[in-house]
Amino acid sequence: MRLPEPPRLHLNEHLSPRLATELRKYGFDATCSQEIGLLSETDREQFAHTASQTRAIVTFNVSDFMLLHEEYLAADKEHWVLFFQLRKQ
Repeated sequence: MRLPEPPRLHLNEHLSPRLATELRKYGFDATCSQEIGLLSETDREQFAHTASQTRAIVTFNVSDFMLLHEEYLAADKEHWVLFFQLRKQ
């Protein structure tokens, strides 16, 4: 039986680009804001990019992105954004 493909990931700017590098070593398709020119872009821009690339966003600010998710739903816009909340230790 073939395992499902892992989600394509995008790491928000609060996460180290080293994490994206390490994830790629393990076969993940991972990008980060710093590498693709989204550093300091708004959450709205990050969300739009992630949705257009069918990527799951990894972020600490889930509440900000949930508002954008709700806006997309209200406007009947399709997106592929999933949220992963990481806990700060």
